[in-house]
Amino acid sequence: MRWLLIVVAVAGCKSKGPNTPSPEDTLLWELGNKLVANDRDGVIARYDLDGRQRTELWEKTIRKLAKPEDQNAALAAARPRLGEPAALVTVGEEAYRELDNVVAAATAQDLADGKCVSRPPDAGDIGRWVMPKEQQGMPQELGLYAFETRTAFDWVPALRVRCPTGELWAQMARRKDRREKDPLDKEHPLRMLRVER
Repeated sequence: MRWLLIVVAVAGCKSKGPNTPSPEDTLLWELGNKLVANDRDGVIARYDLDGRQRTELWEKTIRKLAKPEDQNAALAAARPRLGEPAALVTVGEEAYRELDNVVAAATAQDLADGKCVSRPPDAGDIGRWVMPKEQQGMPQELGLYAFETRTAFDWVPALRVRCPTGELWAQMARRKDRREKDPLDKEHPLRMLRVER
C-alpha cells in the first residue's frame, strides 16, 4: 500500500503538458519546465540569441536616434559584435537574467503545469519591440541591416500570457531558413526573443 501511495504522489507531480498544442504554448511550457528545473542552458537554448541581439540593437539604440547618419554610425560601432560567439553568450545570460527577474517561481510553475493561456497582445502593446523596417533616405548599410533582420524571420508572434499568478508579454520568432530546410519540423523552430511584464 505504501508503494502505491508513492507512485501516485510521483505521478501527480508530473507536468501535464502545454495548455494547447500550438507552437507558442508548447514553447512557453518548455520554457516553464526549464525554469522550474533551474536549467539555465535549457532556458537559453529556447532563445534565438542572434535575433534578440539584432532586434535589441535596433530598438534600444538605432531607432532612438533621429538622424540616419547617427543611426548608421551606431550600427557601424556595433557591427563587429553582431553574431560574435562571445557576444551571443552575453546575450543569453542577459535573456536568462531578464526572464528570471520577470517570471516569479509560481508563474514558472504555472507555465510548466500548462495553466497559462496565451492570447493576442493588448492595444497598449502595439509598437512594442517592432521589427526593423527599411525606410527611404536610410544609408545603404542601415537599410540592408533592417532588411536582413526583418526578412530572417517568417513569423514573429507577440502575445499576452495570462497565468493564475500573473500576466506576461512574450515575443517569439521563427527563422525562415530553418523552416525552409524542414517545413514539417516536428521540433518547432519557434524560439523566444523576450519576455516582459
